[in-house]
Amino acid sequence: GATTLDEYRQHIEKDAALERRFQKVLVEEPSEEDTIAILRGLKERYEVHHGVDIS
Repeated sequence: GATTLDEYRQHIEKDAALERRFQKVLVEEPSEEDTIAILRGLKERYEVHHGVDIS
């Protein structure tokens, strides 16, 4: 699953038994350039799956 850092602190961090079952993986927001590259990489699969053409 995924959560925000604030939600993690509010719900998980306070419960030591629950916290032991998770590992924090901080994922930064991609740059605009990286986001465009990610979307271009997914474009063909989305077109095939949804039967559409993305221009």
